[in-house]
Amino acid sequence: LRKLVHQLQDDHSYRLTAVHLVDSFYCSQPTTFISILLTSLSTMLKLELSHVNVLSKIDAVLSRGDLDFNLEFYTDVLDLSHLLELLDNDMFSKKHKELNAALCRLVEDFAFVSFQTLCIEDKDSVYNLLKVIDKANGYIYGGLTPGNDSIFLVAESNTSQSQRVGDVQEKYLDRFE
Repeated sequence: LRKLVHQLQDDHSYRLTAVHLVDSFYCSQPTTFISILLTSLSTMLKLELSHVNVLSKIDAVLSRGDLDFNLEFYTDVLDLSHLLELLDNDMFSKKHKELNAALCRLVEDFAFVSFQTLCIEDKDSVYNLLKVIDKANGYIYGGLTPGNDSIFLVAESNTSQSQRVGDVQEKYLDRFE
C-alpha cells in the first residue's frame, strides 16, 4: 500500500490525505478509546501520509451512553492520565494497569493523534471537515505561483480548533442535558 501511495504522489503528482473514520461510540469506554488511539497512531505511522482522524456520528454519541469527559478531551487527546483513573475503577482493566499506562504514554509521546468531528447530515460539519482535509493535503493553499495570495486568505479565515469543538459540543451534545 505504501508503494502505491508513493507512486500516486511521485509519478502522478496527486495530493493524498488519509482520512480515518472512527465511530464516536468508541469514546464511551476508556478501553475502546485507547484502542482507537493506537489504531490511528499505527495507521498514521505506516501510511506516511498527511492524516485526518474523524469521529463520525458525533450527533448520536449520547444516545449510546454519556461521555466521561467533554468532547474536547476526545478530539484533542488531552491528558490521558484522567483516562487511566477511569480504567483503575474497572475490574478487567485494573489487572492491566501498567500496560494501559504504557500505551497512554506511547500515544502522548508521539503527540500526533487528534480528531475532527463529523455529522454527515449537517452541511456545516461536512464543510468544516472538507476544509481540514484540504488544508492537510495543501489544496487549500492553491498553487505555488508568483502573486498567489491564497495563503494569506487562509490565514485570515482560520478558526481555532477549540472554538469549533465548542460549537459542536453545544450543538449536538449539550442539547441532551
